[in-house]
Order: sequence, then structure tokens, then C-alpha cells
Amino acid sequence: MTIKSILIKSALTFAALTMGAVGYAATYNVTLLKPTTIAGKTLAPGSYKVEVNNATAVITRGKQTVETKVKTEAATKKFDSTTLKYYKDGENYKLQEIGIGGSTTKLILSDGGTASGF
Repeated sequence: MTIKSILIKSALTFAALTMGAVGYAATYNVTLLKPTTIAGKTLAPGSYKVEVNNATAVITRGKQTVETKVKTEAATKKFDSTTLKYYKDGENYKLQEIGIGGSTTKLILSDGGTASGF
């Protein structure tokens, strides 16, 4: 093997790994204990899947889907369990933040978004 072929193989391997990381979406499971408003739609209590890809979170349960902007931050310490932070807007509980159990990952949700399947 020549140095040129080693460099080419290394560059191709690096490119393949980088492309795989760009398309990576993190998936989490959360349980809503009360009716919760996200992106203007109220979700019933139950288990939901949250898929985060770049600055977008897609929250699904069956055919219900809500998409909202999300910002990922690191907390100062690990969350013992998944935590949900709400704020009350009139009679509605709006989901503001999700702390992912067993990690320092904190998802901060935006008010804007879209919903389908309701």
C-alpha cells in the first residue's frame, strides 16, 4: 500500500462517518401525566416518542404528531429521571422543557410548530 492509497481510504472513511453523524436523530420516550399543550395542540396523557433532529422535535403517539422547534442544552448535573417542566397559560399546561433521565441533556421547546392527526 502506498501513502496515497492510505490517505484516500482514510479520507473516504472520515467522509462516511461524518455523513452518518449529520443525519443522526436522537429519540427519547416521555410520559405526559396531564393534558399538555405543544405547538397549539393539546395532547392527552400517555407515552410519547420524541425525536430530535437538529433544531426540530417531532412528538408522536399513534397517528398524532406534533412538530416544534427545540434547543438542546447541557444541564449542570445528570437528571435522575426524565423530568417535564410546564408553565400554565390560563387553563392550559404548556410543555416548556424536558430533562432526559440518566443524562445532562435538556430539551427546551418553542411555542411554534405544527400538528397533524388530531
